[in-house]
Amino acid sequence: MKWIPAILASLVLAQSAVSQGIIRTTDLMNKTSQGADRGEMFIFHDAAIDTLISRHIESNRIAGAIDGYRIQVFRKAGTTARDEAAKVMARVINEFPDLKAYYEFESPNFFIVRIGDFRTRIEATRVLARVRGTFGDSYLVRQKINLPEKTD
Repeated sequence: MKWIPAILASLVLAQSAVSQGIIRTTDLMNKTSQGADRGEMFIFHDAAIDTLISRHIESNRIAGAIDGYRIQVFRKAGTTARDEAAKVMARVINEFPDLKAYYEFESPNFFIVRIGDFRTRIEATRVLARVRGTFGDSYLVRQKINLPEKTD
């Protein structure tokens, strides 16, 4: 009788792992490389690592966002802030058509314009140098960003 709860818990965990579609660590490696310089890599790890990676990937997919950086080019409150933010947004779209721009409102009365979805600080800093040529007061902010589009 003492074993029944443990057995039920094991069955529930096994079922949830199967229904999530476990992603193996080896599946995450780039297998498209061809040529003489191609080598092999062997990964020895506990199978629980694959479960944790799968859960992390699934939670990011459900949330639709991951931790990253954006470049803030405008933040202002006041009666004219909305109109100024709209003008800055238009300027951003015109000057940087290759970057995604975001128009946000933050309580109590701040209007914000941010640029990009950068996964790393280094990637964001490279673009920040270019953006500062137009928006000298711009700076990096840590924020949830949109997941990068999947390329096959």
